[in-house]
Amino acid sequence: MRMLCSTAFLVFLLTACAGPRPQLPSVPAAEVLLRKLEETGQRWQQLDAAAEVGFKRNGKSLSSRQFMLLEKPDRLRVDVLSFFGQPVLQLTVDQGELQVFLGTTTPGQYYRGPASDEVLARFTRLPLRA
Repeated sequence: MRMLCSTAFLVFLLTACAGPRPQLPSVPAAEVLLRKLEETGQRWQQLDAAAEVGFKRNGKSLSSRQFMLLEKPDRLRVDVLSFFGQPVLQLTVDQGELQVFLGTTTPGQYYRGPASDEVLARFTRLPLRA
């Protein structure tokens, strides 16, 4: 009985010490983030970003984790993983040469060629310049 009372007191004490969760600010629109990145982009040599993305397509809800590494002047790496951690897309650009692996088909497909703004936008859906 004594052990039960001390355990209950400990649980009460630990839960009583937990404060309210701080309210996080809302996420700005993508256009605002891209404009801010372009304004401050001259100061940085690298950008390393990660995002959890959810979207609906053909009535199905899909989610993925996306990672991007940009390095001036001409290097880019984008990795997109499925909800289960499987690679969906791996894209690299190095000195104007684009290499893409699509893991959405069996077997996966591999592309290689010159990088252009249109090709990058096709794969990443982001307004990146080659």
